[in-house]
Amino acid sequence: MKLRSSLSRTSTLMLTGALVLTGCGASTTRTSVGTSSSSPSTGPAASGPHNAQDVSFTTDMLPHHTQAVEMAEMALSRTTDPKVQALAKKIKAEQTPEISSMRGWLAGWGKPVAAGGSHDMGGMHGGSGGMMSGDDMQMLDKASGGQFAKLWLTGMTRHHQGAVEMARIEVKSGQSPQAKQLATGIVASQSAEIATMKALLAAL
Repeated sequence: MKLRSSLSRTSTLMLTGALVLTGCGASTTRTSVGTSSSSPSTGPAASGPHNAQDVSFTTDMLPHHTQAVEMAEMALSRTTDPKVQALAKKIKAEQTPEISSMRGWLAGWGKPVAAGGSHDMGGMHGGSGGMMSGDDMQMLDKASGGQFAKLWLTGMTRHHQGAVEMARIEVKSGQSPQAKQLATGIVASQSAEIATMKALLAAL
């Protein structure tokens, strides 16, 4: 009887331990998944001095880039035009890491950092800086085929033109080496992409 009672207690303890471990494992998995997709990545803080223009440029360019990436992702699923898709992939590849960098700069400067997405675009959403309005984005979302390509190229051209204007001001009046370097790159890369998009529009 004593042996049977001892074995029963041992089995109960083993089963309880297994349940506890299983519960911990499930909890860890949920936490890991939630953390990985909770917010956009944030890069390191900027080094060197900065001024109000750097903060203004970064604060405005962050949602600007976020919308451009959102538009690029739409193009990858809404059109089969290989030239438009190639341009969308290029825009997404260029601007996604720049979003991370700008988030890090703002955090390092002690400034608010938007979580990302259309709902965080604030006052710039709706035309300022060439950004698409909510109605523009809805129209684009409902379009397909050739109509989508035309609306996307038209909207992204205007979007890029706004970014180039903002970047030129930063190059002229900014102080942060990193922000000015980003602005210089935007002027060069997006000016070239504007020329490409105008050519694609003319061919439609």
